[in-house]
Amino acid sequence: MEILEPIRDQVIIRPDLSDTAKKLKEADIELPSNAPETAKGRGIVVAAGPGEYQNGILIPMHVKVGETVLFTTYEDTREINGEKLHIVSERQIMAVVRTK
Repeated sequence: MEILEPIRDQVIIRPDLSDTAKKLKEADIELPSNAPETAKGRGIVVAAGPGEYQNGILIPMHVKVGETVLFTTYEDTREINGEKLHIVSERQIMAVVRTK
């Protein structure tokens, strides 16, 4: 069994292949009119690196394991243990999806 452990500001996301628009509407989330062009995916964070150093200070990650996020693009897709996972930089995550 392989386990991906991201470094720096990298995040491993399990893509949510269900109807994104329906879920966003149910959660009362409105995206800008250009969202279909910018929001490339929705998924669940399965692992996150520790953060990134800036001027010798560790800036911790904003996203946490288990959160559902919207992201603009991904750097790579890997199949691990039969499951496709996206690797993204935290900078590519647009929002955390929360329910009311």
